[in-house]
Amino acid sequence: MARVLLVDENATVLLSNAMLLKGDGHHVIEAESELEALELFLAGKPDIVVTALNMPEREGMSLIDEIRKTDGRTPIVLMGGIGNSCKQFSLATTKGVNVCLSAPFIPSRLVGAVNGLLHMKVSKR
Repeated sequence: MARVLLVDENATVLLSNAMLLKGDGHHVIEAESELEALELFLAGKPDIVVTALNMPEREGMSLIDEIRKTDGRTPIVLMGGIGNSCKQFSLATTKGVNVCLSAPFIPSRLVGAVNGLLHMKVSKR
């Protein structure tokens, strides 16, 4: 179906979300850090990016900034941790994030967000 760049510093969360998206038919490219994600993004432009807010080197917002410098069209889903404020999410939308998911979220919300954004991307062509 689509190439999804999935970014999360937590290996367990990364694995479970990758399995979820693969189970829905997507090709998932996994990264555990912002730097790795940026390299993978630039090397093989994915159809969509799903990233965690909290990253080990810098926040996920830095990754979003870097992606938006080179590409303003790839949809981005931001996954926030428990207790992330609406203020952080409203900042994310000004930086070009399409969907924000606050933890805990049910798996179908992630799949729905990815599929919904991909559908919108296709219909805009």
